[in-house]
Amino acid sequence: MLPSGKIRLAAELANGITASKAKPYNTNVTQITYGSINGFTDLYPTQSVQAYGTSIARTSAVQYDFSTGLPTLTTDVDNNVSIATDYDILGRSIKIANAVSTPLESRTTTEYHDSERFVVARSDLETVGDETKVATQFYDQLGRVRLSKTLEDASTQSAANEADGIKVTD
Repeated sequence: MLPSGKIRLAAELANGITASKAKPYNTNVTQITYGSINGFTDLYPTQSVQAYGTSIARTSAVQYDFSTGLPTLTTDVDNNVSIATDYDILGRSIKIANAVSTPLESRTTTEYHDSERFVVARSDLETVGDETKVATQFYDQLGRVRLSKTLEDASTQSAANEADGIKVTD
């Protein structure tokens, strides 16, 4: 237990760096471990334990693409559920798979149409890969969202056509 208003920071070196930190007025400690990636250590946090040392501790692990530093697989160690992410050459996520290799797996793919200034996100609804939930955002020349829409029927409507679907306004 930490005294009021104090910050505790402890670090130890053993098979990578492990650091624990608690914020003021918070008695829960988060332990972060910097493990080995491609034979190199201390680059990225590979494991995090929230509420470390308590009965409510939650552990997550992350795998990275060595060359970009982007996370490719994040796993809830306690429940053995993972999220896999693929990226384009600019480091933008293009495919996210939730609950990988389980019966509850679902995917979201994102298409970036830079020259036409719109982005399309397609998500699964009933089965893996059905991509029946479709949302599009159109941007102005300054990169501000000017129109958001969702499709009512992805099989008959176009994600790129501004007239199709349900428009969302602020």
